[in-house]
Amino acid sequence: MKKILFLAIMFVAIALQAQDKTVTTTLSVAGKTGAEISLTFAQISGVTDLVLTPTTATITGFTMEISISGSVKSYNAANKSFTREMKAAVSQLQAGDYLILKNINYSESSKSKTMPDMKIKIIAG
Repeated sequence: MKKILFLAIMFVAIALQAQDKTVTTTLSVAGKTGAEISLTFAQISGVTDLVLTPTTATITGFTMEISISGSVKSYNAANKSFTREMKAAVSQLQAGDYLILKNINYSESSKSKTMPDMKIKIIAG
């Protein structure tokens, strides 16, 4: 009887543990994650797409805000890819400049969601 009770408790514990596992969707740019990251000009210039993990999530659009010489400009993308205009703006960045990815909208399990903003500092390198 004790063995059956022990097995029942273990089964319930395993089932509850499996339910508690939630998958966190993570944004990465040039392999880096976080609310504020640093990339060299070469790293940011090589970025063509934003990446979400797990790969079952799909980016449906985002805004890139960039400040150059005190002038702030915003650019919108309708998917995970940087637009031609975004790439042209990134090409003007120098060490010490920032760009912010905002309104990062994505779809996961048929639900629309938004990622937190990501601030990217351009560093020498």
